[in-house]
Amino acid sequence: MDGEKIPTKLLAALLPPSSYLPSVEGAVKIEANVAGKYDDPNSYDVSFSGAATELVINENSFGEVQFSGRTIDRLLRAEATATFEGRPQRVTATLNFADQNLPFQLEHDLDNSPLRPFLALIPQLRGISIGGTATGRVQFGGDLSRTLPDGQRELTASGLSGTISLSQLSLQIQDTPLSATEPVMVRFTPYEVVFENAKLAGGGTNLRISGTKAFNDNGINDLALDGRVNLALLNVLPPIASTDTFFGGFADLAVRLQGPNRTARLSGTATTENASIAAFIGSERLSFDRVKSRILFASDQAQIASAEGYLGGGKFVANGGVLFGNDLQINSYRVGINGTNVTVPLPDKFITTGDARLEITGNRIGTSLTTLISGSILARRSLYTSDIDLASIVGGRREGALTGGGSVLPTRFNLSIEGRDALVVRNNIADLTASVSLRLTGTSSNPILSGRIVANEGTVFFRKDRYQVQRGVLEFPPNTQLEPILSLIAEADIAGYQIFVNISGPLTDTELLNVTVRSSPALPQADVVSLITTGSLSNTERGISTIASTGINTAAEVITDSIINNPARRATDRLFGLNVFEIDPIISGDRVNPTARLTVGRQINNNLRVTYATNLSQDQNQVLALEYRVSNRLSVVAQYEQRSLSNVTRNRDNFSFEVRFRRRF
Repeated sequence: MDGEKIPTKLLAALLPPSSYLPSVEGAVKIEANVAGKYDDPNSYDVSFSGAATELVINENSFGEVQFSGRTIDRLLRAEATATFEGRPQRVTATLNFADQNLPFQLEHDLDNSPLRPFLALIPQLRGISIGGTATGRVQFGGDLSRTLPDGQRELTASGLSGTISLSQLSLQIQDTPLSATEPVMVRFTPYEVVFENAKLAGGGTNLRISGTKAFNDNGINDLALDGRVNLALLNVLPPIASTDTFFGGFADLAVRLQGPNRTARLSGTATTENASIAAFIGSERLSFDRVKSRILFASDQAQIASAEGYLGGGKFVANGGVLFGNDLQINSYRVGINGTNVTVPLPDKFITTGDARLEITGNRIGTSLTTLISGSILARRSLYTSDIDLASIVGGRREGALTGGGSVLPTRFNLSIEGRDALVVRNNIADLTASVSLRLTGTSSNPILSGRIVANEGTVFFRKDRYQVQRGVLEFPPNTQLEPILSLIAEADIAGYQIFVNISGPLTDTELLNVTVRSSPALPQADVVSLITTGSLSNTERGISTIASTGINTAAEVITDSIINNPARRATDRLFGLNVFEIDPIISGDRVNPTARLTVGRQINNNLRVTYATNLSQDQNQVLALEYRVSNRLSVVAQYEQRSLSNVTRNRDNFSFEVRFRRRF
């Protein structure tokens, strides 16, 4: 028989079926001669040679493997040679056709040989990043045929077993190195592995493994783990790696795993010193550091006898436990955390520091674990620094909860957050302090806020002007179909006039959001709106504002320019470092053709601003201004203006210096 590019899956179909055999993919070129009677192995005469190319075993590449075999005196002798990391690896095997039980024997000598390809042969290690080198001998074999009760014979892999005897062993489990401090002796079958002697050290680990670990449901476990282990080793386990949870530090173990494999139970203790646990809530990282704990294992439970550590710089104490099911799967868990001055990334896009009383619980639903974070946070400081895009808010709507499938269920919340003068907002549209009374529900993928935020002082930025907040309230209705309700009273000093703004209504519904404006000294509403939208009175040489001339009816008319300017502002900030960029398309002159005004500049810090403004007509009016804000009541403005030709009297150049002081009577 000659063949090329024969799929390995076709050849594997000739072997006895077994769930313990690895999956093999690739193509085989083979020349083989087989003679004898089908039902009489004693008559077999087999010889073959060939190569397997692009060989992949349990999703690990083996490259090319050369193999050959020949029957002499009814004994088939075969060998295979592969090259791993530049080192040839030779495996020899025999199969005795003279014995009706078909005894099979495989041997391989290791000489500082790479282990990753061999570990890939073990299905139970699939998905775990583990490699290393070893020196010693591997022997594997047993009968491939057995007699059934009815006298018939069948091919089987159940009688196979082997031993691993190593004088040197070095492992690399992800980023953690481990080495054997003594010779290692391990016995194994398709159903279990027995550690007769295995002591591993490295990366802070000093662990002795002894006893039996079963692979099938009916196997009996009697495994002991004693010593210190680096908790980072847990991160390579697929059930943990799939949850975006990360462990660090060390644990001292005295743990036993005993009983039938499916219902095996743990007993013993585990203590940690300076351990760490990190998990992601949405895109934010929640880290527990310097954790000191003692955990008791008994029957199907693990109880936290004591635990303390630090969460975001604040100290916490914890209690709780885990309930295990079959195959040591976590069926449910509860962890209670009481923290003082802790920092957590809650709610979404906030960094909150305060006293926390949290309870984290979970239950298994099918193949996934739910997670619920409930409790209360008494906020001392909750910082929000993310920029807000007015274009995404105006006309937007709060979305309902999103649902979807998948094996990873999003974290759910039921948290209350309280804090007097605790909320600090510092972003592109506000610099203020507020009190909060909020409830966070929903999931990490779709959080829902309800409650209110109340501000009694601070600054709101609109265009290039600062509005001092007298009172602001933002209500979040619990129903996602209802829009947040804004109530804002603010005032600003624009061109020597005190401007008062009152905004009330649904934040994202511009048709219902009501805006009223007035000034001191009193001005016509058209002039007040012109000051807000253009920074100048409507009857100046710069032109009359279209909005001002037609009146102001909705909030959309006031903030339309922000929708137009924000995308351009972000682009110029990235390209040129200019975070002030405004185009006023609403200017129409009563003396010149309709035009627009361009303003560029940079807000260097909260108190210092540099701007350049010009109209876009042929008859340009250009203004360069430097403004420094000493306090809410005192500011200094230095300005250079090059006037338009149509307004020249004696000199086009005009320099001015203003000290603006505000006092209310």
